[in-house]
Amino acid sequence: MRYNLRFILKMALPIALSYLAVGMMNVVDTLIVGNYNTADLAYIGIANTVFAVLYCVPTAMLQGILIHTAQFFGGKKFKSCGRVYYCSVRYAVILSLVFMFVGLGGKQIFEMLGQDEDVCVNAAKLLAIYALSIPAVLYYANANYFLQAIKRPFVGTAGFVLGNLLNLMINPVLTYGWLGAPEMGAAGCALTTLIIRTAMALYISGYIRMMKKNKRVCKYFGFDEKIKNWWQQGKPTRRIGYGLALIVAATNGSFSMVNVFAGWLGIEALAAYTIVAQVNVFVFMIFFALSQATTIVVANTFGKQQFDKLKFATLSGYAVYTFAAVLLLGGLAIFDKQIYGLFSNDEKIITEVTSLILFVIIDLFIDTLPLNIEASLRGINDIKYLTLSQIVAFLFARIGACYLLAFVCGLKLAGLILGLAGGGICSAILNGPRLLIEYKKAARKNLSQKAFN
Repeated sequence: MRYNLRFILKMALPIALSYLAVGMMNVVDTLIVGNYNTADLAYIGIANTVFAVLYCVPTAMLQGILIHTAQFFGGKKFKSCGRVYYCSVRYAVILSLVFMFVGLGGKQIFEMLGQDEDVCVNAAKLLAIYALSIPAVLYYANANYFLQAIKRPFVGTAGFVLGNLLNLMINPVLTYGWLGAPEMGAAGCALTTLIIRTAMALYISGYIRMMKKNKRVCKYFGFDEKIKNWWQQGKPTRRIGYGLALIVAATNGSFSMVNVFAGWLGIEALAAYTIVAQVNVFVFMIFFALSQATTIVVANTFGKQQFDKLKFATLSGYAVYTFAAVLLLGGLAIFDKQIYGLFSNDEKIITEVTSLILFVIIDLFIDTLPLNIEASLRGINDIKYLTLSQIVAFLFARIGACYLLAFVCGLKLAGLILGLAGGGICSAILNGPRLLIEYKKAARKNLSQKAFN
């Protein structure tokens, strides 16, 4: 238990910092654009909603590299780690092209979602700029997953810190037209994102090249080996990614649909929900980062075939979660006016947002509670069941609850936020018993091994 707790804390800090940095970029974007113009805030909010699906789904399809590499690394099959990376980097190129071209047809997407013509035109321009950054995003994610799995998470963290520094320097210049630059508004913010993600991809590419140039490291991970038929060899890793992609599509798709619901309530409601959603996602990503550390620990333990220790890995994850929940949710409840006030100078919008803080806290607690359960199921490769349960939880329970509370019950924005918790409740009900069953099977397998030995 103590070893797992130390391991999770060791992995969680840099991973959490990475997700924190990702969230901080989005927060800064929302803050800068929100103080520039309320309409631009609405445009960038809805554009980011669609873009989140376009890059999160392929990123999840690559996440098999994290789980497979962590299992091989735990089992001391280091050359297999290199083979997994070799296959996945080629797979990332294919995914990049597909999802980038989908994003370039943004106007049709927003029209299908029932948005106003003004929103469709302006949000589509922003989405097209974001879509051009997808190849850089996927290359970075793929390399970062590999490095996290071989216990080098600090590399990705440093890249995200670099990205945040660049964002702070470039974003206001292009958005507000400082230093003689053209005043581009939300488009300047989107262009900044493209520049930063390209720079981050170049940075992590340089680190991977340094690893390959080191003869000892290159031989250790089998980077010097030529792999024939990479598509066939990468099939087991991709199979993990398919299920995870469906989970992410369900999760982000539900968030996106709720954002669309907010758009139906009007431009001011959409702007207010954009601020709430941005803070929620920022906090959620920290909890998700902690759960990623749990996934790595569970996968390592699974790879070592130490089945009797799996439950302690999950319990260690929840020990860290409890501390983080008290700190983050308590801080948000106390400093809600100060936090939300950063995002807009429109008093009417901020008053509406701060009036919803109780619903926000309830949603965040319920939504993040099952994350370590889901992380543990990923770590033991129980992807098929997890995929089905998350589709039910998020595409049906969450969207249904949001629509029912917001429109049928007439709670509007409060209903949308409270309805989000429906996904977390359903996930906990479906996945909690499943994890207990799998751990009981693992315990029996461990007893069988000891009896055989």
